[in-house]
Amino acid sequence: MPDTIQEMSPTGVVQRALLRNQVDGTLIVLGSQRFDFIRLSPKPSPQELSRFSAEAGEALSNLTDALSINGHRLALIQEGLLEEMPEQEMNGIALRLGAQPALYEGQSPFEWDWRQAYHVDRDINGQSEMSNTIATIKRCSGTIRSSNLVSSDERPFDCIRVDFDINTLPTNDEQRFVSKQVRRFFEEAPGWHEELAAAIQALLARK
Repeated sequence: MPDTIQEMSPTGVVQRALLRNQVDGTLIVLGSQRFDFIRLSPKPSPQELSRFSAEAGEALSNLTDALSINGHRLALIQEGLLEEMPEQEMNGIALRLGAQPALYEGQSPFEWDWRQAYHVDRDINGQSEMSNTIATIKRCSGTIRSSNLVSSDERPFDCIRVDFDINTLPTNDEQRFVSKQVRRFFEEAPGWHEELAAAIQALLARK
């Protein structure tokens, strides 16, 4: 179904096209500088990521052909929350990810943020491309507030969020990605995400 979304521009707010799949919640946002293929999933799996990425590759490569344009940057991003876990387990993860300052010895942080980014050379349909490979792990806590005409509700949350982001470098703005390279990137990117996820899982499980 067609819809619109607001995009900020140097001259103010501009209406841009949005395509919405009301069955699975997929969104395709046609911005002035980028196209986004987005889906929210309550319990994603590696198989679901592969299907999502294949669909994204098909949709975005078809757009490059239909509009006779090439891309200059590609990205596959996952953002999600780990299942709830005991306080002690979350504190253990914080200690494994980084040393504790002496000032706070004997205490446990209720919020923390760990992020590492690496440059990795990757092959995209025979073309060598340097990529950003980024993992972010953070503990988030707070209160979710919801209200309606009848009542209001407050629900505390305390969880660990993990994000994976693999993207080509933003410093290269050459429009070099034709449709077959767009499709190839999204065929290969789920495997790169699985490698990154396995490495992070091993890090979190380390004693």
